[in-house]
Amino acid sequence: MGVLALILILAVAGALYQAIAAEIAERRYPPPGELVEAGKHRLHLNVMGEDKGGPTVVLEAGATGFSPQWAWIQPEVGGL
Repeated sequence: MGVLALILILAVAGALYQAIAAEIAERRYPPPGELVEAGKHRLHLNVMGEDKGGPTVVLEAGATGFSPQWAWIQPEVGGL
């Protein structure tokens, strides 16, 4: 019974530590861009470049990718 209680206490302590660390990280390192309402959805957009009447280019990370993979491409495309 004591071993089960110890495991439960460690699991709760680990979950609490993770929640606090995630909150601190979100405050310290906010994501770039802004949240935009699109119908019933909220999208996180990181818009670059000036509105020069040119085409809109959307870069989307696929499957196992994530948006920082576009970090070196986005400024170049946004500068056109």
